[in-house]
Order: sequence, then structure tokens, then C-alpha cells
Amino acid sequence: MRMRSLPEVAMATEWTEQALEVAPAVLEVLQGWRGSSHVMSRQTLCHRLACSDRVLRAAIVELRKAGHLIIADEDGGYRFARSVDEVMGYTGSLKSRIGSLWEVIRIMEGAAESQFGPQQLGLL
Repeated sequence: MRMRSLPEVAMATEWTEQALEVAPAVLEVLQGWRGSSHVMSRQTLCHRLACSDRVLRAAIVELRKAGHLIIADEDGGYRFARSVDEVMGYTGSLKSRIGSLWEVIRIMEGAAESQFGPQQLGLL
């Protein structure tokens, strides 16, 4: 898979100027941990990069879309995957979240239809 450049990613997702400025620094910091099982917490990354948690998370998402194999652990830290198994484990957790989110969507839309009527459902 070809790595996409940050400007390509930015145009595709309408990044904020701040997120564009942070993304290369995120990669630089995480590169120092490549091959390690240690993670860098979101809080530490935000402090080192002087950015908000929201901007950091958006940058991580877009870096992943650009092909960087950045994974997260349960405690909110980030690092590069060391193996296919780690990537598959992480993407498996994403797939599980998708299933859970679809269930929430289905239930909420059903409840909205019951409460507000079917004519209002198209507005959701």
C-alpha cells in the first residue's frame, strides 16, 4: 500500500491547520518508540506537542488513514505495531466497536421512531 502524504490526507478530510502542524511531530515522537512494547500516553503526547487531545486523536486517525500502523492500548497510549498480529488485534477491536455502534444506532432510531413517529425519522 502506498503511503499517502499529509497534504493528500488533509485535502481528503479537511483537517484543521493545527492538526496538519501536529501530525509530522506525532510521527517523529512515535518513531522514537518504534519496535518498543511501551506506549506513549495521549496526555504525554499532548503535553510534548502542545496540542489538545481532540487534535491529537484526529491526527492519529489521519496518520492511520495514510498507512501508518499506529495502534492504541486500553490505557490510551499509542505506538507503532510490531507485527501483523498486533495490527489484527487492534483492527479486531475496531470491528467490535463498529458492531456495538451499529446496535446503538439501530436501537436509538427505533426509539426515535416510537417517540416521534416515522415521519420524523428521516431528519435523524
